[in-house]
Amino acid sequence: MNIRNFKTSLIILLSGLVYACSNDQDNNSSENIQTQPVESVGTSGQTNHEQSAVDKFTPNYISADELNRRFETSVIPYIFDVRSKPAFEKSHIESAYFMPYGKTDDEMLANTSGLSLDSEIITYCGCPRHLSSLSAKDLTERGYKNVKVLYEGFWHWKDSGYPTVIDDIAAELTQLQFTGAIASSNGPVSEIDIFLKHPSGQLEAAKTNLQGEFEVKFNLYDYKDTDLFEIILTDINDAPVKFATGSTETVTQLTIEL
Repeated sequence: MNIRNFKTSLIILLSGLVYACSNDQDNNSSENIQTQPVESVGTSGQTNHEQSAVDKFTPNYISADELNRRFETSVIPYIFDVRSKPAFEKSHIESAYFMPYGKTDDEMLANTSGLSLDSEIITYCGCPRHLSSLSAKDLTERGYKNVKVLYEGFWHWKDSGYPTVIDDIAAELTQLQFTGAIASSNGPVSEIDIFLKHPSGQLEAAKTNLQGEFEVKFNLYDYKDTDLFEIILTDINDAPVKFATGSTETVTQLTIEL
C-alpha cells in the first residue's frame, strides 16, 4: 500500500470483509419508517458544521412493501436507479430508469416520457439509501415536488422476490462490507460523505457518524479479489482525497497527510 504525503495527518482505519451474498441486507424494519436528515457532498469555502446547517435535507422514505403494493395495483411511480450502469444492466427494479447519481442531467430528465415536476419519483441505490437520498435532494432542488427514497435499498427488494429484471441469473454475486473510522489530529472527522468506487464504476457511499465511523456495503457481480477500490473523501480542507485500496486484507491502516 502506497502512502501519500500531504500537509496534515489523517488516519483511516479500513477493514474489508468479503462474504457470500445473503438476504440479511438490512435489519431495520420497514414498518413505521421515519424521515431523517442527510447532507450533501461538500461545498467549497464552508466548514462541515456550516454546511450542515445550510444543506440539511430530510428525505421522504417509502418501504419496499409499499412500493411492491404499487406494482400489485399497477399504480407505478417513476423509479430511478441511481447506481452505476454495470449494476443497472445486471439487475434492477422492473420499469426503473437509469439515473446515476452525479450524472443525471436536465436532458435525461426531459427525455423521460411524461415526467413532470409533480410526478411521484422513487430513487433507490444499494448502500442501501445514502446515494439515493443524495439524488433525492438533487431532484428536489431541481423543482421536483414528490420525491421519495426506497428505504431498504435494491438488494432487500431483490431478495424479497419483488419485480426485478435480472440479466444473467448465473452471474456470481459477492457482497463486501467496509467498516472503519476517520480521524485527524483534532479528533474524529464526523458527518462527512465517504464514497467507495469499484473499477466498474459502481459507487457506494455512507456518512461518518459523530465518532468518525462509517460502514459501506458493496454487492458486485463477477468480482475479482484483485480489484482495487477508490476511496473518495469530501470536505477535508475543502478538497477531495482519493486513493486506492484492495478488499482482501482484513484490516488495512492507512495514514494520509493532508
